[in-house]
Amino acid sequence: MNIFVGENDAGKSTILEIINLITTGKINGYFIDRQITANFFNYEVGKNYIKNITAGEYAELPEIMIEAYCKKEDDSEFKGKNNTLG
Repeated sequence: MNIFVGENDAGKSTILEIINLITTGKINGYFIDRQITANFFNYEVGKNYIKNITAGEYAELPEIMIEAYCKKEDDSEFKGKNNTLG
């Protein structure tokens, strides 16, 4: 059992949403590829991207990276091939 405690807007619900997204590929009941909007990105990141593009400068596209890593009690790791560790 896990209990998340924190102030409002501390990220408790976000943690649960991310766990759901990682395990199901869905957010708000829909597959993630149909839900990605500008609201998924940090406001400042989006603002800087638009500023650079408008100024004619090169700007890398913002990206969202979500990864989860688990360990068993005996310290053996669950291995995955679809993460940055390979």
